[in-house]
Amino acid sequence: MRRWILLISLCACTTDLDGRTEKAARRANKEAEHLRHQRGELTRQAAAFAHAQIDFEELRTLRVQSLRAGHSVIAVQPLAINALASVTTLRPAQRMRLDEDLVFFRQRLAETRDLIGKLEQASADQWEARDDEVGRAMAGMYLARDASWNVLEGKRDEDFPDT
Repeated sequence: MRRWILLISLCACTTDLDGRTEKAARRANKEAEHLRHQRGELTRQAAAFAHAQIDFEELRTLRVQSLRAGHSVIAVQPLAINALASVTTLRPAQRMRLDEDLVFFRQRLAETRDLIGKLEQASADQWEARDDEVGRAMAGMYLARDASWNVLEGKRDEDFPDT
């Protein structure tokens, strides 16, 4: 009789163990399938990110080259202004004002050059802030350039009035 009780209890345990094992196997298969799906999705997302990063780097390079080209065109203007000033009759106050404006203009050129260099190293998350900073520096550079030309041309500059 004990054998029968032992045998019945052993069968009951085996049936219970089989059921739990089957559940665990189904759960493991379900999770494996879920991970295979996620792996495929992650692979697609990683590929999309890689393409976006390559596009950003190419466009960043083009933007920086464009800014450098524009900066180079403007960077020669202090020399041109100085050359023209040497053959133009300027009153002493105008010459002093021109010299001050050229110092300011050269400072703006240097600042803009440095910011363009930093823009070249900007990551995607830094891009917008640094590009805006370069835009503001370029605007200041243009104002300084215009002020220098206005003194040379004898125009009164409203942005930078005489003090």
